Amino acid sequence: MGRKRGPKTLWMWKSSYQRRRCTKRLKPAQVNGLQEADAFARRLGYHLNTFVTISWGLTSLDDHDFEVEKLKKRLLEFRRRIGKWLKAYKLELYWVYVHENPSGNVHTHFLLHIPPTIASQFAAAIDFIAGARSVAAVDVQPRNKPGNFQNRLTYMCKGTDPVTARRLRFNFSADQGEITCKRCGWTENLGQRARKIVK
Repeated sequence: MGRKRGPKTLWMWKSSYQRRRCTKRLKPAQVNGLQEADAFARRLGYHLNTFVTISWGLTSLDDHDFEVEKLKKRLLEFRRRIGKWLKAYKLELYWVYVHENPSGNVHTHFLLHIPPTIASQFAAAIDFIAGARSVAAVDVQPRNKPGNFQNRLTYMCKGTDPVTARRLRFNFSADQGEITCKRCGWTENLGQRARKIVK
C-alpha cells in the first residue's frame, strides 16, 4: 500500500523553488521580505515615505561599458554616499530596494525614510549624491503622490511571477529583465535580526 501524500504544495512555495537562485523574477519569499521590512519601518516610526528611482546609466556611478554584474558595486557606493549625507543630520538610513532591467534599462527603485523637515534638502541633494549626469537620472516622488493612489511597494514588486501577484492581489506582474546579483533587499535595521530584537 502506497504512502498517502499530503496536500499538493503550490510550486511557488516549494522549498526547492525558494532556495534556487532566480535571475528573472522576484520570488515569493523576497516579496514577503520587502513587505515585512516596510511594515517594520512603519512600526518603528520610520515610515518609508519617499520613492526614488535611479537610472544607473545616466549617473557617474556608471561607465560606458555597463554590466549588470557591476550593479552591486554601484549600489554600495550610493548607499555609502546617502548614508554620509543622512549622518550629517544625525539620521540613520532605512530603505528597501528592487533592481530592474527591462529591455536593458538598468534602474533601481527605492523606498526610504526621509523626515518631512529635510525633504526639500534631500530633493535638492539627491542628484549630487547619485552623481546624476542628466535630469532624467533620478526621479524623486512622495510615496503617496496626490491623485495617485497606487501602492508604491506593490509597483516595486511587479517583477514577481504571475501566481504570486494574483495571490497577493497585485494589479499586475511584468517581466523586469534579468538581474544576476541580488534582486532586492533592505537595510539591516529592517531585517529579520532587527525584528527579533524588537519583539
